Amino acid sequence: MPSMSFDSGPTNQTNCAAWHDCVTCEAPKFYPSPTASHPIDLSENFDERIIYTSQPCLFTFESDLVVPLLKAQRLEWHAEKHLLERRLNRIKIEKEFYASLDDESGRRLHSANINIGIANGIRRLAAGVAGRVREYSGCQDGGDENESDTSDLESET
Repeated sequence: MPSMSFDSGPTNQTNCAAWHDCVTCEAPKFYPSPTASHPIDLSENFDERIIYTSQPCLFTFESDLVVPLLKAQRLEWHAEKHLLERRLNRIKIEKEFYASLDDESGRRLHSANINIGIANGIRRLAAGVAGRVREYSGCQDGGDENESDTSDLESET
């Protein structure tokens, strides 16, 4: 196995220290400085969140990174909009459903109240008529007014 020399210089690809010295540690600048007509002042202490919230029309340049980022952002907005529309549609359907249930319940309660009112009226009317019949029959027969007419009903059954 041939021996490798680590002092051979940057031309030797196996020399890690020499190769590390040749590599620049600076990150590339993806966003060039704006022109004088650019509406946003990009200074050294620029907040990078503005890039993600800015509209695409503010950028006068197209790089390999900006275009896919903007497309991805548009796709994300479209997906969020679609999800919100579906949720709103579900909420509208639920609201209509519960409103129809409310109306139906209201109609049923109203019918039940009317039926109860009619039943109570008939019961009162029947009680009044039965009382008058007892009074009338008791006075004619000369019988006791406290006698119950249920004995006639029991004998028929």
